[in-house]
Amino acid sequence: MMTLTLSDEDTFRATQFATEPLVYLDHAPLMEIAAHHAPEFQKAITGSGGTLGLSLLNFAELSRVSDSTAAEVDALLRMIAPHIVFLESLPNLVVAAEDRLMKGGPPVAPHFDGKFLAEFAKWGRTSVNPMDVGGFVNAFRSAEEAALIRSWFDGAMQRSAEAVGRVAKTYQLDPAAQARVRAPLKGSPIQMPTRYVWAESVRFLIKKNKTTPNDIADSYHAVVPVSYCDYVVLDKGWKAAAEQIQSRVGEADLLTHRAGVFSVTEIPEFIAHVGAHHAIPG
Repeated sequence: MMTLTLSDEDTFRATQFATEPLVYLDHAPLMEIAAHHAPEFQKAITGSGGTLGLSLLNFAELSRVSDSTAAEVDALLRMIAPHIVFLESLPNLVVAAEDRLMKGGPPVAPHFDGKFLAEFAKWGRTSVNPMDVGGFVNAFRSAEEAALIRSWFDGAMQRSAEAVGRVAKTYQLDPAAQARVRAPLKGSPIQMPTRYVWAESVRFLIKKNKTTPNDIADSYHAVVPVSYCDYVVLDKGWKAAAEQIQSRVGEADLLTHRAGVFSVTEIPEFIAHVGAHHAIPG
């Protein structure tokens, strides 16, 4: 959930907190729900008191869609606000934040994107209702903003793809590297399994030789949401991958949180689970 308060300087200060069920949608599921399932999703997420997590990855990819698709997503966000939080996209930043928290650092949610939230607070509104998010999607689609977010997205995905590609190349040729990648995970259980889900997702990419920037983006859509959310909807191929990753982490007794994972082809089932979440024990 998001809240806005007015400071003494007449500027907005935004805060956010997650309510169950916390859900996340990869790019294709977000567009599909916005185009064909918006009323049902709005009823489910608001009726259950849940929250939709949005990431900078979502907005980077929305900067490339058609105006009509962007308008559909914008309308969906208006329907469900303030049932929205901003999630961190990059697993390394979440793990670093978890480490700081476990060492006694400031009590902040490791999986939240505070910088993105601050941008929302500063965003130039045109409505008398400050919680009206209409137009926020287009704030990232101007030529200047789109260039900035695409530069960040393309650079981050390319650097990660090159790093994974180097290891994958070695893996294909070196039995010792194959043994390291296939070895069971080791570590101590912690409250949220981000580092282990991330490690196993990298192993998945290496073993499958998935080393393109798009492959990295797909994995980043999965790692933090699978580690923190109650329900996640991914592209078709990544549902099976995410469940395989969860199983591998579980075999090492390190899966301290298990998200329900759905494919873009299972959106009606996903919405039904979101709407009924209040009835699920625990």
